[in-house]
Amino acid sequence: GVLLTAAQLTAMTPLVQPSARPQWIAALPVTSMGGINVLVRAIAADREPISLPSIGGGGPFTADAFAEAVAAGARVTDDVRTSLVPAQLARLLGDDRGIEALQQCTSVLVGGAATRPSLLAAAQSMGIAVTTTYGATETAGGCILDGRPLPGVSVTADAVTGVLTIAGPCVALGYRGEP
Repeated sequence: GVLLTAAQLTAMTPLVQPSARPQWIAALPVTSMGGINVLVRAIAADREPISLPSIGGGGPFTADAFAEAVAAGARVTDDVRTSLVPAQLARLLGDDRGIEALQQCTSVLVGGAATRPSLLAAAQSMGIAVTTTYGATETAGGCILDGRPLPGVSVTADAVTGVLTIAGPCVALGYRGEP
């Protein structure tokens, strides 16, 4: 029960989405913070996201479904974006149609888990505009892109305890039912 306001959910959108009207491909479940962020960004762009059947449980995540979604987005605009987890990126990089679709995206955000350096390097060597993200539900998703905090976000690490402290406009109010 993380408590997030509309302001916290939208705080990072202009920084992640400087283009006014990108078309977002929804490849993550909307029950996840990454999926919610895709919805928020699509609303900000005044476009309905193009959802893959896999997010509703209608089928597995496939390169063919992803490629079809990207092609549909490309018919609307030349600014097509998506958000993936590393396992999805790896699956797409193992398929020619997946690679071609990723190359058509102007931005591929990857988060939800650490991205292996070799996977990131492979994507970049193929000309894919991949950006690693770090965040949590408590920070309304990705507030650190490619290892750098977004403007307005501060990150400190205690060298002794290893505790990471994140502050900024995207940080949750707290937890439902907690003081």
